[in-house]
Amino acid sequence: MRVIAAQVMRAREQSGSHGSPTFLNPRNASGPGEWIPARTWVEVECRVYEPGIKTANPGGWWYRIATSPWQSRYYAVANTFMNGDTPGQQPPTDTDWSVPIC
Repeated sequence: MRVIAAQVMRAREQSGSHGSPTFLNPRNASGPGEWIPARTWVEVECRVYEPGIKTANPGGWWYRIATSPWQSRYYAVANTFMNGDTPGQQPPTDTDWSVPIC
């Protein structure tokens, strides 16, 4: 029997100038994880809509971070990333719509 591994599509995103806090639960921002340093590139597995946390807005989207040490267990608010913008771009892009929904 031949086993073929499925390829997981991931997006690469760069954290913004202040970095990005991470959490196990995006619904209530509980279970804080390791901070993503400013201007760091990470792999993002997918995005989830949880607008209940004030700092998740505008937008309300969170990214599931696949890169180590987060290992697809932690989430970070999408609007804390560059989302393809150049530094200082106005208005900023709150979410990268090419990231698949979880």
